[in-house]
Amino acid sequence: MEQRGATLGSRQDRPVPVGVKVKAKIQRGEEYFRIPIPCTLEVTVLDVVRGDQCSDRLKADGVVPEAHKDEREYCLVHLRLGYSSSARGTNPPPPYVLETAQLKAASADGQLLYDAPYLEKQPQAHLTGLTLNIGETKEGWVVLEVPQAEKQPLLAFYQCMENGREGANRSALTAPLWFKLYRFDPAQIECSGVECRI
Repeated sequence: MEQRGATLGSRQDRPVPVGVKVKAKIQRGEEYFRIPIPCTLEVTVLDVVRGDQCSDRLKADGVVPEAHKDEREYCLVHLRLGYSSSARGTNPPPPYVLETAQLKAASADGQLLYDAPYLEKQPQAHLTGLTLNIGETKEGWVVLEVPQAEKQPLLAFYQCMENGREGANRSALTAPLWFKLYRFDPAQIECSGVECRI
């Protein structure tokens, strides 16, 4: 049964289009804080580059991609992140750091997830590993890997890592936000040729 009124980006069948900003509420705080601090993370996929154009840009940045397996190709994703909080108090929320494990390319239905490839060097203006303090917004590129045959892949963006109950060394990914890793192409609309009578 189809659920109605799902928030854009909350499910894989409601992915956020390229260029659209979404705001996610996250809870932040160090382990010793009993009360988590409410924060807002603003996420926008600004651009997506695939295929030969992606390979050329990586090589221009001195990134030497490894040979692909299973007919996959690299995918450059331009992201903008904003980090804010309306909480009042003397202790500001801890900085936000985007980890590579929080980003996974996915099939069009969201059922197959593809881990980000390991690269010894990241492209210029990379975003993973950068620190955002409260009130900051940063842009950068991340490298993902998708099957060449996947024409409408998705991005599963896990807003943050949460410490597990077993201790600080155990962490789990929160539910993801879903984004399109493709732009709308009118040429891909299938037409049955059925005539409409007025």
